[in-house]
Amino acid sequence: MEPAPQVLIQCVTHNHVAFLPHFFSSLDAQTSRAFQVTMVDTASQDGSLAWLAEHRPEAVTLRNARAFGWSRGQNQGLAFNLARWPESEWSSHFLVFMAPNAVLAPTALAQIVEAFERDSALMFAVPRTLHAAIHVAEDEAVSLDRTPRIEEGEMRLTRSRRVMFPEAGGINTEESLEPREVFAASGACVAVRASVWQALGKEERSLFFDQDLSPFQAVLDVMWRARWAGLKIALLPAVQVWRVASNELQVQGWRRWRAWYSAAAREQRADQVYIGRVRLKEDSPLLRLRHAPWIVWGCVRRYGLLLVDPLMWPKLDISVSAWVRLFNHRVSRQTFSRISTKDMAVWFR
Repeated sequence: MEPAPQVLIQCVTHNHVAFLPHFFSSLDAQTSRAFQVTMVDTASQDGSLAWLAEHRPEAVTLRNARAFGWSRGQNQGLAFNLARWPESEWSSHFLVFMAPNAVLAPTALAQIVEAFERDSALMFAVPRTLHAAIHVAEDEAVSLDRTPRIEEGEMRLTRSRRVMFPEAGGINTEESLEPREVFAASGACVAVRASVWQALGKEERSLFFDQDLSPFQAVLDVMWRARWAGLKIALLPAVQVWRVASNELQVQGWRRWRAWYSAAAREQRADQVYIGRVRLKEDSPLLRLRHAPWIVWGCVRRYGLLLVDPLMWPKLDISVSAWVRLFNHRVSRQTFSRISTKDMAVWFR
């Protein structure tokens, strides 16, 4: 295999063939060409592999016979990609995790690399994720409607340990494009400096994304772990990334109740309820004691939502083995914590 370029783009796909043409078209339009794509396919049954072989033979494709989940697919691709760079050069190389339904602006990768090169302490760079929709005309012509509406960006944790997306539903205006340091961020694109795995320890290279967590929780877990290690995370609002065909949950009137019972909305509530898995790994006893009144109220609120929605009862988190594994991961995390509880507490609002 030829030497790896400065940027490696990694994408886990499972039955996402409908999004792949838009995904690769946006990469073809990049002003920076110093990148290569690694696709991790988890047993797609919709022709994704055939499409990649026919239209994108230059992309590295890791094929799997089983659909083993998002986190394990990311870890598989991560181990493969890190091995392609000499460890001595990791500080100047970058891994970009992208969703298969993500679409980048032409200058996105160049802006991400520029942000890393401008700030040598920056370890995670996350663009805001904006909303895009596919339109099919009467003549079956397909077009992409890219809007300025924000879907994801900064993640905040309240003292009650509720995850908030303060920017979601807003508009990406010129007044809000300055990069800024945040506790955590999520979206359709997350860029990481390769030397982060030197800072977090060798064991993190195979278990970077925890397989006992959902994708949303796994990303929060990674960011929280990086914060304990004293690593810098920044939101890059000026870098434009769109997610195609996201769920429309911002509805008004009586339709709000129907959306409340939708499968997508239920998954969001389940993530809020089961944030306890992430807390078990990353929250410290002193930090919990400091915020005890808010945490108690937050538990009452979250589990109250679960009780009034019977369709969520099958999602009750009763996997003892998973909780044991998470506790063991917590012990390993404590070995590289480098900031104090007081410094961590400033991020909880």
